[in-house]
Amino acid sequence: MNRALVTASAAAVLVVSGGTTAIASDAPPRTTHGPCQYTQTPSEPAARPVPLPPDPRHTPGHGTVGVAVPTSQGPLPLRLDRAKAPCTVQSFVHLARHRFYDRTVCHRLTAYP
Repeated sequence: MNRALVTASAAAVLVVSGGTTAIASDAPPRTTHGPCQYTQTPSEPAARPVPLPPDPRHTPGHGTVGVAVPTSQGPLPLRLDRAKAPCTVQSFVHLARHRFYDRTVCHRLTAYP
């Protein structure tokens, strides 16, 4: 009888602990509440850990942001247009500020007409 009790207790512990793990891993990924609704992707983690970008209710939707990406061949100037892609610009600037792109290898750049 003691053996049956121990077996039943062990099974109960496994079920309870397994249930807890399943609940924790089934939690939905975190999503910001602003218009961009950035979402964590735990099943596809980023190359470098960076928090979700800020997502203010009034994401800037006008103007441009100038960025110079340093390369081994000199700076690569970029002009990001908030009117055309406000969430993308906000995300790019956030990632740059968190040094996400540092030490990124780009083996080739080409120009198309």
